[in-house]
Amino acid sequence: MKRNIGVVIVCLTLGFCLAACKGKVQKAKVETIDGVTYVHNPATPLHPTKVVIFEEELIYKEKDESGEIRLFKPGRFTVDAEDNIYIGDDSDSAIKVFDSQGKYLRTIGREGQGPGEFTDIGDIFLLPNGRLLVIDFQTRRTLFFSPEGQFLSSFQLKKDFERIYLATDSSCTLEEGIYGENKPERWIKTINFSGEELLSFGQFSYPEFKTIRMGGGMARLAVPWSPASAFGGDRTRQWLYHCPGDIYLIEVYDQQGKLFRKIDRPYERVPVTLRR
Repeated sequence: MKRNIGVVIVCLTLGFCLAACKGKVQKAKVETIDGVTYVHNPATPLHPTKVVIFEEELIYKEKDESGEIRLFKPGRFTVDAEDNIYIGDDSDSAIKVFDSQGKYLRTIGREGQGPGEFTDIGDIFLLPNGRLLVIDFQTRRTLFFSPEGQFLSSFQLKKDFERIYLATDSSCTLEEGIYGENKPERWIKTINFSGEELLSFGQFSYPEFKTIRMGGGMARLAVPWSPASAFGGDRTRQWLYHCPGDIYLIEVYDQQGKLFRKIDRPYERVPVTLRR
């Protein structure tokens, strides 16, 4: 079973591209400005007829081989070096572990607020040394487990941190959300495992919301198709990738939070219409 199971891969042209320009292959233009390398790809890709095809390899069903229900409401997941998959179950606040053939192995944690317990499983991330790192949104805690599922330790987060993009054995790079009646703020920061901030990559765009007051309370509704930043992490190089969401651009940051590469491509915007 491939380690990228269940992951939707967005393929963007990063290298040479083909253009019908006097029968020659048009190459990407590369230039360096103020220490940042810009890679300008042509509009036509090098292999315009090639496509990416996803094939189903395995289905994780709600019941195991004995008929016992294991998965109720699966959420975030991750895969270890042996292709075991860890799935956070939002229904019973536990993490279910399955092998590469879909066989249930064990459950990590349970619902609660004590050591090794969860109230709202957020992101799940495997550290290089094999430890499992889990963020509990509601209690603002980060919990650590051994590869076998034994609870090791936890620390209290000082802010509302969410998705993890990169991690070492002593720190992690994640997303901080600041919410309120006005437009939410979105920051990417690196913290150590005492909750102390080590560096900030900066503030990035968040999906647009409209606040509606209802009686004594209020509700936030997402505006459809509003542009927002998208992120990805290269765990080998510890690079952070950022796409603004409103232009065809990839920004690449190194381990120290420095922007060192930009990759772009000309394109035509496609109008979006909503149908009821």
